[in-house]
Amino acid sequence: MENKNGLSNRAKGIITLVIVALYLLFPADVIPDAVAGLGQIDDAIVFAVGVITMLARLRAPKE
Repeated sequence: MENKNGLSNRAKGIITLVIVALYLLFPADVIPDAVAGLGQIDDAIVFAVGVITMLARLRAPKE
């Protein structure tokens, strides 16, 4: 089912997955990976938020 903006929850989940994947693959980060320990924190946060958002969208009831 489509929401009022035209995208289904499944489509939004897939879009979220693509955005997270692109962020993790793109060489420019908020905190560079060269900074020992801290460089991976922003990647981990983006990954966790992306997975949580994607799962919530995929599990959302159909409208």
